[in-house]
Amino acid sequence: MSDSEDDPDYQPPTDEESESMCTYSDATSSEESVELSTSHQHQHSSEAIPCRSIPNSSWNIPLSDGSRKKQFPFTVDPGMKNIGSDCQTELDFLFLFLDNEIIDLMVRMTNSYAIKTQILKRVTRNSRLSKWNDCDAAEMKKFLGLLIWMGLKKLPKISDYWSTDVLYENNVAKRVMSRNRFELLLRCWHFEDAYYIGMTGTDRLIKIRRFVEILSKKFGQYKTPGEFLTVDETMVAFRGRIAFMQYIPGKRHKYGIKLFKICDDDGYTYDLIVYEGKRTTSTTQNVSSEIVMKLSDQYLNAGRSIVTDNYYTSVTLANSLLQKSTHLLGTLRKNRKGLPKELLKEKLKKGETCVMENNDGVLILRWKDKRDVLALSTRHTPSFVSVRSKRNRNKVTMKPTLIADYNRHKCAIDYSDQMGSYCNPARRSLRWFQKLAIELLFSTSLINAFILFKNSKNLTSKKYTITTFKENICRTLMGLDQQRRQGRINQDCSAGHRFGKSTLVDQRNRIVRRRCIHCYEKKREEGLTSVEASNMPADLLTKGLPAVKHYKFMKDFGIVNLE
Repeated sequence: MSDSEDDPDYQPPTDEESESMCTYSDATSSEESVELSTSHQHQHSSEAIPCRSIPNSSWNIPLSDGSRKKQFPFTVDPGMKNIGSDCQTELDFLFLFLDNEIIDLMVRMTNSYAIKTQILKRVTRNSRLSKWNDCDAAEMKKFLGLLIWMGLKKLPKISDYWSTDVLYENNVAKRVMSRNRFELLLRCWHFEDAYYIGMTGTDRLIKIRRFVEILSKKFGQYKTPGEFLTVDETMVAFRGRIAFMQYIPGKRHKYGIKLFKICDDDGYTYDLIVYEGKRTTSTTQNVSSEIVMKLSDQYLNAGRSIVTDNYYTSVTLANSLLQKSTHLLGTLRKNRKGLPKELLKEKLKKGETCVMENNDGVLILRWKDKRDVLALSTRHTPSFVSVRSKRNRNKVTMKPTLIADYNRHKCAIDYSDQMGSYCNPARRSLRWFQKLAIELLFSTSLINAFILFKNSKNLTSKKYTITTFKENICRTLMGLDQQRRQGRINQDCSAGHRFGKSTLVDQRNRIVRRRCIHCYEKKREEGLTSVEASNMPADLLTKGLPAVKHYKFMKDFGIVNLE
């Protein structure tokens, strides 16, 4: 299903229009960097760049002073909020979203599904489910930590993480949880009472709706957005059987579950909506406009600007946002309703622009670059700005300020998706609601926590990446920080003791073994002094040497004292 099928404001192009259809992409922004120069804007708009304006009964020539534009001062102080002083570590910031309410929901629903499956389905005596024990919050956190770690360390199958094969062997997974227990938890991992809703509900998202609503409400509680917000869609890869499957050919994952998100310039997600078909919105207006109004509802009437692509942008949406003291900026489809036909029919040479504006201050700009670019703005005038190419820093070209601002702010959700694609733990074998939960927990929530952590610690170094953030969270969730030193000692001791080099020799010129290094370190970890740890008889036990004989041997040469 394409984006246009649910948009009644979309008019299919004719054969002549399809050749010059304006569906502006961000290819220009990926090759060029914008350098805004206010001193050159009016100069270039009036001299350097040819600009054509066509009068019309409802659309007019833009005024040079911008007197038709509505001015909305930005009245909000952006930044972090509601974060206590005790929030210091990476895990503390993740628990702002993954708090006790979310953990308790997963624990209760997972235990409920396992118990009801035992009762309602035929479970054999040798089945793993017949040996089910209820999980708790601590075990659920270890389970989530393992999922994050599996994204960091990719292996072909889940069972390979517990494999003893020399190619896959590791000591992380087996130290945290057994393979059977992990696979059983993954099988029973639920977010709603599946058996109850199967008999009563017709809601397509009922298996995860409560989880999505609780989590999405937490996103906006800890950060106030700036002046620009971006609305766009993202895809959660899935090719199974679901009624609300989407196909978007321009996305990396063409098939899957579509999410509508609103983000600011640094990629922080403030809210999201899961697309479930025509039920997602009411029938009072088109889908694209209603999605924008829903996502931006709590951020209106503050002088902000909403940035959208050509799926959402329309004159109707611009008028609705102007009534809420909010600007709209975005590219535009050529066959939207209400556009001036004279502007669309005008033939332009490369570098020329054609601009029209209505009495409400809605400006429509058509600019000829490599192809026609059609854009709408309620805050810009037909001015130009110098742009320096990223590939060739000596090359400077002119571009409309509207397009330059669009390219600068539109990449917010793309940046969020880019960070979420790194070390993603999602697998093909997961069910759709589990994949959606992994996207919300380990992509959206974790990226939000990463942004808050970097802002609070003023971390600007490129060395502290999202991967480093995930690694630190994994160690803490799975308890590996406490087990790191102890686990190394136990591992070495189980493989055989190693002894420190000694200069003492007996009467036969044989080196005298003094103590086990690892047992000595273990006793020191328990708080004993170096003398006490050295004189403990139990420390002298060695592999392959009986305790009594070894102790008597050490006593004969005065290494230990019986008194």
